[in-house]
Amino acid sequence: MQQFGDSAAPTYAPERRQANFLSGCGLLGLVGVLAAVITDLLAAILVDGYSIISQSISALAVGHYAWIQDAGLYLLSLGTIAVAVGLARWRFLEGTGLLTAAFLLSLLGTDLVIIAYFNEYAGQENQGANVHINAVYALGILFAACTLLFAFSVRASAKNWASLSALLGGLWILLAPFFFYVPSSWFGLYERTLGLILVCWIGVAAWLLRRRAAALRQATAAASSS
Repeated sequence: MQQFGDSAAPTYAPERRQANFLSGCGLLGLVGVLAAVITDLLAAILVDGYSIISQSISALAVGHYAWIQDAGLYLLSLGTIAVAVGLARWRFLEGTGLLTAAFLLSLLGTDLVIIAYFNEYAGQENQGANVHINAVYALGILFAACTLLFAFSVRASAKNWASLSALLGGLWILLAPFFFYVPSSWFGLYERTLGLILVCWIGVAAWLLRRRAAALRQATAAASSS
């Protein structure tokens, strides 16, 4: 056993910092996901006459309670970027695929900020509406690319996660192209189905970061006690 004060004794500080960093990124991701879901439901309840089935999420970004919906989207964007940074830092698979997907996810988080900021212009005919619709198109492409690229990158080291990511990505690719063509009577439900796919994927990625952090802490504790 190495003696106290031995300069050669390992401190495992880098591993502990890595675990704390991954855990923090995962926590921010989970907070963002929960915030997006809770604020959407809360705003839908508070706005008189609002229909969660037929009316869009953007309709909640107008009026006295608009700040609730905006806050949820901003927190989701923050959580998404945090998950992207955490996954890039994790490096559980060497290569450019994972890092590229993490970069695309950070762009997706930034895109959510743009969507939130220009939400009130949705459905109008002005420059703000054009920015909003282009950001929505970008969201569709970025999320599809993220899910499939992650699935491909981690297929060897995290088979179950790769399968889930591919499944959610496949559902997104199948449903998203019809987003602007569904009947107005259930447009809100369709939009929220797509939103659920998005937040589920981000939530699972955030949970994986937390699980990885816990595994690092356990391994470090075992190594330091040996």
